[in-house]
Amino acid sequence: MKDEVGLVMSRVASCVATAADCRNTIVIIVVFFAIRLCAKLFWRKNHMPSFTFRQKHYPGKNGDRSSDHETPYCVVCLHEAVDGERLRRLLKCEHCFHAACIDAWFQSHPTCPLCRNQFL
Repeated sequence: MKDEVGLVMSRVASCVATAADCRNTIVIIVVFFAIRLCAKLFWRKNHMPSFTFRQKHYPGKNGDRSSDHETPYCVVCLHEAVDGERLRRLLKCEHCFHAACIDAWFQSHPTCPLCRNQFL
């Protein structure tokens, strides 16, 4: 009987040690992906050019800078760009959005909201 109890206790101890190892492995994996996500978000925010929108410098449909400009709008918030707002241009597809809108978008999506190209 003592041998059976000892065997059961050694098996339980082995399972507990294995569970602790698994828990540690899971924590390491979660930390790794959290750091990776933070690095991606930092890179996106700091490596996407932004600029102050000026209507007078924005070309119209025909490429001219006449008075019939087609004002760009942000497809994230669906508002037109206004003079003085910060816009951000995606490098791959050249689409522009409000800087705050696209930064918030990239918190939960890895793609351009307009063409769905992968950003990274």
